[in-house]
Amino acid sequence: MAKANGGAARGDSGKRNLLRGHTTTLCMIVLLAIIVGLMARIAYLANADMGVLLRDGLAKEAQVMDERVNGEIARLDAISEMLAETGEFTYNGYISILQNQKAARGGYYRRMGIIAPNDMIYTTEGEPRPLDEADVQIQATIRQHTGTYGLLSPAFIDAYDGASVIVCAVNMPIGGRVPGILYAVIEMDRFVSAIMGDMSSRSICVADQVGRFIYISPTMTERTEDNADAFRRLLFQSARDNYSTKLYGDYTLTTAQLGFNGWLLAELTPAGDVWDGEIRAGVCALAGALAVLMTLIGMVSYRMLRRARGSENMVREAGVDRLTGISNMLGFAGAVRTIISRANAQKYALIVMNTDVQEVFGARYGYDAGRRILEDIARTLNAECESGETCARMDGGQFVLFMRFTDTADVLLRIKALNSHLMTLCPMRVRMHYGIYVAEESDHDVGQMIERASEAMRRVARKGDLVGLYDDALHQKQLRDATLLGRAQTALTNNEFEVRYVPVRDIVTMEIRGAEAIALWRQPDGSVLTPSEYMPLLTRNSMTRPLNMFVLERVCADLASEAEAGRVNGRVLIGMSRETLIDGMFIPRSRQIMKQYGITGARLEVLLSESMFVGDDGLIANLIEQLRTDGVRVCVSDFGSGATSLRIFGDMTVDAIRLSHDFTERACADERDRRLLTSLGQLTTSFDTQIYAAGSLTHDQLELLRKCGCTRVERIHGDEPENNFCELSEIKADPAEEKKNDDLFDDWA
Repeated sequence: MAKANGGAARGDSGKRNLLRGHTTTLCMIVLLAIIVGLMARIAYLANADMGVLLRDGLAKEAQVMDERVNGEIARLDAISEMLAETGEFTYNGYISILQNQKAARGGYYRRMGIIAPNDMIYTTEGEPRPLDEADVQIQATIRQHTGTYGLLSPAFIDAYDGASVIVCAVNMPIGGRVPGILYAVIEMDRFVSAIMGDMSSRSICVADQVGRFIYISPTMTERTEDNADAFRRLLFQSARDNYSTKLYGDYTLTTAQLGFNGWLLAELTPAGDVWDGEIRAGVCALAGALAVLMTLIGMVSYRMLRRARGSENMVREAGVDRLTGISNMLGFAGAVRTIISRANAQKYALIVMNTDVQEVFGARYGYDAGRRILEDIARTLNAECESGETCARMDGGQFVLFMRFTDTADVLLRIKALNSHLMTLCPMRVRMHYGIYVAEESDHDVGQMIERASEAMRRVARKGDLVGLYDDALHQKQLRDATLLGRAQTALTNNEFEVRYVPVRDIVTMEIRGAEAIALWRQPDGSVLTPSEYMPLLTRNSMTRPLNMFVLERVCADLASEAEAGRVNGRVLIGMSRETLIDGMFIPRSRQIMKQYGITGARLEVLLSESMFVGDDGLIANLIEQLRTDGVRVCVSDFGSGATSLRIFGDMTVDAIRLSHDFTERACADERDRRLLTSLGQLTTSFDTQIYAAGSLTHDQLELLRKCGCTRVERIHGDEPENNFCELSEIKADPAEEKKNDDLFDDWA
């Protein structure tokens, strides 16, 4: 019995051991399945297209923004239903409800209103009245509303106070039969803040269909301020390529389509920062599992080693410029920090090189030709770098080098030799400029070193020189620029800008035929800055639009005042930046200003810099045609200073060109340039285009310009900007234009 019991016990023990063995095996199988699943997940995430992951993430953000916009429309629709339930249309009852709703949103709605079927408008700001010109933007927007659920307008300038606003509108059943329109006017900044949520801390922007930034975060502003136009072109190229990811310097640009107004959502992400939270979480989970199962599953170590090597390759590839094969800015920054850490007493110079290869070849031979030249330049720069030196491509035709520095003479010799070699790679003339910054022992901020070298490069580019060295004077200029930028936001409201007029004369009779309006910026110390001193700074920081519109309105006011006295018949030239011109509200706002002061387009001439046409896709040409339709003449300034001059005659219609002063000086000193000027005179005649000249011109220069067909001259010796037209003396119009101008005025009136 005892035996039997012992045997049974042993049998039970064997069964338990067998069961325990099976359980252990099962656990191992389960654990193995878990680790295989984790490995499969990591393999997918590691091998997946990071562009797809980034696009999917941003698409979700876009969906959230769309839902918030729909929420705004739904909120207005609920108010509409509330009004409809009150029965008959009564002004006092409806407006009382709208005023309560406006107050409940804490000023979010600037004003609310109802447009009745009889075109009467009922607003929270006054008595009922017919739709008038002050409601022109709202009216135009509402007329597009065809009975859909709701409408969100494009951004526009409010005629009441000049603020940037947007209109949200919904159908409103009145008496159960005839639809009316309920609308709310919302300040653009508050609307964008509401739909963006907590995204504003990221490198985010929202742009509309015409290239205007609806919103741009401070971080993205910093990352794109050096070349805003290149970024804008890349942004819309990404949209045209079905929202594919693009490289912008050492960042990855991701775009997504928003569900309203054709707006784009875009984000810049460091190119090396591709592992998002999901991937990092997967890596952590895998690491924990491997710690437990490392001894059981040997293949895990092998596969993780392969993944480590793959990650190393990814990091290495993230630091390479895909176009040229040399380092990009991410790889360059890492290499420079490594070199500095090993430098000991060795000094280094950081050199920024800019070339207009893309502009020259892109305009004439196409993208592929420009790409091949850039590849050749990159190979040459890489070959120039010795051990302990490095180079990279920044963006477009910009490159950067980090070279040993013994003395200034040595680095200048190396740059001149390098430049001579590079010029042989280009089958046609291109311009190259170099900026040098000699690094100090305390310099560890690569971005700051690049900016200082870039500032030196920009200075020599403006002067037409080859090489510039960053020195204390440039350092002081940077500090001064920072101060000016800080004051630029409030300069207009503080009345620091004043408009002056420079006479434009007939080159034969020297009679005053018009004037150019310039804005002088008065400083706290009493000094005055001219546009040439501050405008490049404002342009680089996208701050020109308010000033341009201020000058336009002041000119129209002065023209109206002088016209009453019968003194002004000529045109006034007004400079406009690309930023202002491509703003979607520029054309309607300028028309509104001219209408307000009773000024026709025949009294205005817009100056556009030749550089605005570089890489243009037709947008500028379309805007020029709209200006000319309004009677506004268009003149291209600084003609002869860029590489796109002849494109202007082939791609668009302009009324005049204004020669750069440098071009005029070269034409008087060099026979080839003189023949070029003569040919240009013949070309402009065939295209019915006038030639202007500017600058302090000598007698010989004036004679040459007369012979070549120049009709206007500005700022001859002794001319100074004046406060108003009266001080310019009487301006006489061209007899040939007087009747045309009168006819235009009659049509406008």
